[in-house]
Amino acid sequence: MKTFDNLSELEKQAAIKLCQMQVCIDIGESKIVFRNDDPLADAVEKAFNKAENDEVPWFVTDYLMQNAIVKNFINTEGLQTAKETLYLEDEEFEPSYLPLSRLKPIINFTLKNKCEK
Repeated sequence: MKTFDNLSELEKQAAIKLCQMQVCIDIGESKIVFRNDDPLADAVEKAFNKAENDEVPWFVTDYLMQNAIVKNFINTEGLQTAKETLYLEDEEFEPSYLPLSRLKPIINFTLKNKCEK
């Protein structure tokens, strides 16, 4: 089992990205709800309405990330979650933990994109 600090730099980047994606999913599935007076609530509602009006609900995460307040929330929560997560070696896999193998596709994607630029 590893903590965030014990991961390689690529694993850390992948863990953060994976956790940020999960925050987006949680917002999309209303697992994260904001108070009505919270500016995040208004920004999230606008993103959902835009995706619905444009008839492209699969772009809601893109619309969420276009708002600086929401983007900051997602980045901050994703980083915090990545730092608090315990990472198991594949042979230690248990459903309540994140196996390092889940980071490999993100690392490969990141490396591929860096090489193409």
